[in-house]
Amino acid sequence: MPRPSSQSALFDGTPLSEANVYDRLRDLVVRGDLAPSTRLTEPMVAERLGISRTPARQAMHRLQLEGLLVPDGGGERPRVAVAPLDADEAMEVYRTTGMLESAVARTVATLPSGQRQRLAESMAAFDEAFRKEAARTRPDPTRLFTNHHGFHQVLVVACATAVTRMLLTTLFPRRARYEWFHGPLARTAGQSFTDTYREHDAIVQAVADGTATQVERAVRHNWEQAAQRLAAAIHFNAAKRR
Repeated sequence: MPRPSSQSALFDGTPLSEANVYDRLRDLVVRGDLAPSTRLTEPMVAERLGISRTPARQAMHRLQLEGLLVPDGGGERPRVAVAPLDADEAMEVYRTTGMLESAVARTVATLPSGQRQRLAESMAAFDEAFRKEAARTRPDPTRLFTNHHGFHQVLVVACATAVTRMLLTTLFPRRARYEWFHGPLARTAGQSFTDTYREHDAIVQAVADGTATQVERAVRHNWEQAAQRLAAAIHFNAAKRR
């Protein structure tokens, strides 16, 4: 996945409506098209996206609130930079997601057997698509992300309350960014998705069985181990750059 190092490569110059400025900027950060530590200013964003400074400022402010952009100097024209990849933050985001999603997963035990089976089958289908893409010589990051997210989202949609969905949605941009980076980082660090497959199998089986404790444990274990793997990959690649 290419990560441009120069500001001139960050935007394609296509004019955007004010309504989708935030979405576009967030996607550029999440998908790695805006490299970590890249500096941004309101005039630059406004000019490159063909918009006024007001929507540029608003979009950048929202991304700062989400932790995707961080302050990078003051002055008359305050700058921000794309947040760096941080192993400690990755661990925290993944573990918090795991706590929320595993608590949600307990609700599976209250579902009728037929609904649990359909839920397990839907999750297994997403996981199968994820595995097929991961097995390619050059996996498509969009398909990997979409199917992995779908695997977990099926469970959330079926079991989460509105409050829990809101909390997970708040975490999503930061988690999504690390998921987009995980595949290339993991391969560089010599990791594979073998453990992920095993953990997903355990979740699907627990959902089908309908035991609250079992499914909660399986979901939490998956996110905890994913956090460990991602942190190891980040440390490995940081060491290589020294």
